[in-house]
Amino acid sequence: MRTRLVLALTVAVVGASLYGGHSNATAAAASRCIARITQFAFSPSTAPEGSNVTLSLQVQNCSRRSQTLTLTRFGTEPRGCPVIDPITKGVTIKARSTYTESTPMTAPPCEGTERISERVSKAGILLEQSEADLQVTAAGH
Repeated sequence: MRTRLVLALTVAVVGASLYGGHSNATAAAASRCIARITQFAFSPSTAPEGSNVTLSLQVQNCSRRSQTLTLTRFGTEPRGCPVIDPITKGVTIKARSTYTESTPMTAPPCEGTERISERVSKAGILLEQSEADLQVTAAGH
């Protein structure tokens, strides 16, 4: 009976690995922290059209080695404004250090929610993704 239980658990784990929709590389990256987004937000989070805002990003290297990572930023503007094409750049973060970036921006000229996504990847494998929302109000409110 014990052999059947071990065999059943082994089949379940192998089956989940093969058919769970995740590659082995993705599963391996998820099992240990290489880097993570510790902050990604607009300041202020609500602003009138055309006003100045700041988008802040912090990425922590939680490994014991220097990491060369790819940051990809993209997003959507409120209805009536264009989408934001992806912007990609490479960064190297020393072991157990944090990369910090503050990006001054102008709130779009359209009321609604601007959503920006930030992806952190290494060698084509997605490690982390986060979203930041900016609530855009009519100018003068």
